[in-house]
Amino acid sequence: MRVREADHSIEVIRPLENLTWDAVFFHTSSDTYILINRHEVSLLSSDLTKVINRIQLPLSSRNGLPPYYCQATLSNDGKLLVIAYNDWVVILNSPQLEVMTIEKVPSACFVEFSTADQFLLIGTWEKGYILQNNLIDN
Repeated sequence: MRVREADHSIEVIRPLENLTWDAVFFHTSSDTYILINRHEVSLLSSDLTKVINRIQLPLSSRNGLPPYYCQATLSNDGKLLVIAYNDWVVILNSPQLEVMTIEKVPSACFVEFSTADQFLLIGTWEKGYILQNNLIDN
């Protein structure tokens, strides 16, 4: 279901395929949805009937166990998507779903942008990091 902001009416959306996700984001500037399901990230039309782009993240296992999704965040300007897996942090260009970087961060569990996207906060079960975001346009 989707609630229309203008009149608060409810619209029932019927996707063409059976969609599952660990996280979902609505990208307001491109009027699209970003779905994360395990290691797959999909960009879908606003009515959820067309897959615009879909990628599989190349994440390796540790001790025979596959990485698992922990948290994701979309930058305030909507240009970056950061996903934390238990041993990885993935940064994507969100409008095109292009992988910008994949970094090994043991025990990663939290990612968040500061209010103005100047900093990226990454938390692990043992410590946290505050990184200056040099991926934004100045």
